[in-house]
Amino acid sequence: MLLIDFNILVIALYRSPSGNVKEFNLILDNLLQDLNKHNFKIVICTDWNIDINKKVAINMDSILLLKSYNIFCTNYAPTRENSCLDNILTDLDS
Repeated sequence: MLLIDFNILVIALYRSPSGNVKEFNLILDNLLQDLNKHNFKIVICTDWNIDINKKVAINMDSILLLKSYNIFCTNYAPTRENSCLDNILTDLDS
């Protein structure tokens, strides 16, 4: 069986540590809007350099964006030092 048999789209996503998070979120939102039209299930492998465990506004904006598409993070454990910067994001049933 192939992922296409399950209508699953796997995406690799990277944001440079110096990249603008607001701009990144706008691009991600546009991508998710387009994908939402096709009824794909989504798995996003990220190295997005956003520490989801730090409860600051810019990080929370990213999490809220994902939640608006019913996408959640699968990991909250540190991936580099004490920060959770890499993740698998998905809208698949847990």
